Order: sequence, then C-alpha cells, then structure tokens
Amino acid sequence: MQYKNNRTLVLIAIFTLFFSQISNLAFAEDEHENEVPVWALDGATATSVETQKPLYQIGGATAALKRNEHRIKIKVDTAGLPLGAYTNWWILYNQPSNCAAAVCQLSDLFNPNTDASILWAAGAIIEGKKAHFKAKLSVGEIPGQLFFGDGLTNALGAQVQYIIKWHGPTSEDPDVLYDQLHNIADPNCETAPLPGLTGLGRCPDLQASDMFMP
Repeated sequence: MQYKNNRTLVLIAIFTLFFSQISNLAFAEDEHENEVPVWALDGATATSVETQKPLYQIGGATAALKRNEHRIKIKVDTAGLPLGAYTNWWILYNQPSNCAAAVCQLSDLFNPNTDASILWAAGAIIEGKKAHFKAKLSVGEIPGQLFFGDGLTNALGAQVQYIIKWHGPTSEDPDVLYDQLHNIADPNCETAPLPGLTGLGRCPDLQASDMFMP
C-alpha cells in the first residue's frame, strides 16, 4: 500500500510540473513585445513638462516592452545620463482611440476619455556610463506614487511611454534618498535648481522612450 501511495505522489508531482510548464509557455506565447528608441529630452531647459521636446535619439539605447492582458513590463538600456538618483514614470493612455491624433500627446492627458495616467515605475542609482532600468505593472496595481489617473486599466490596448527623471546627486541622508527614488518632486528638487541647470527648481525629465503602440 505504501508503495502505491508513493507512486501516486510521484505521478502527481510529474503531472503538476508538466502542466505548470505548459502554463508558463502559454503565458509567454501570449505576451506581445516591441522595441523602440530612447530620446534625450530638453527637460533641463524647458519651462514646464508640457513644453519639453525630444532633442535627439540616443545611439544604441533601446526600450523593450512586453505585455499581455494582465500586465506590462519594460527594460531600458541607455547611456549619457549624469550620475545620481533617478525615478522612472509610466505615462499611460488606456483608451488611445480617444486621443486627438494617432499617437497620443501630453495634451491628451487632460481628456477624461483617454483614461490617461502617470505613476511611479521604479527608482535607481546610476553610478556609471551606462544605465539599465526595469519595471513591471499589473492592471489595477499602484506600486508607488500615483501622480494622475487610475493606473493601468487596458494592458493590451494602452499607448505607453516611459520617462527617466533625474533627482541630482544621491543624498547621504536616507530619508532624502528615499524621496529621490520614489517621489516625482522631492525636496532636493523643489528648494534649488540642480547643478548645471538654469532657472529650474524641479527634477528634470532627461530621457524618454518613444511611444509604445498597442
């Protein structure tokens, strides 16, 4: 009897492993992936987020987005960023068919029919010439600061852009460093312009992915 029970347990374990592998494969096959270039922004000189423009495409830098009906995830490989603390931000247009043009613009953020949102994606400290960022977001998830909207509601259909924001040299104060890695406007940005910037008392958006289309 003990032998039969052991054999049954082994068979259950084999079938469980087999079906879990099939499930993982099916999930991977359902994912859609596309890759876009990364742009340098004039966030260091623009007077507002609405007026900043892409300056040039960064050679060799890419952003790759994978998505299925439940979530999106991104990997960014870039360069040319000053050392220091960074936050990354999702800009989401969950209903892009309601944008004014085929590719949604910042002005579409304020159209409630686009179901747009801006929220925290990740924080990182850059210490070298190259930078790598990763983030993922599930439908209905709010992983950090929510600046605007309701987050991700349409993973497969949303237009997605990824923003890289510099918060200056990393602080030795752990509380300030936490703000530098998590808040869209930490006190370090609000009190005085960062080194090398003119007329800005905020954290500049230095790079952004091109728009990911559904």
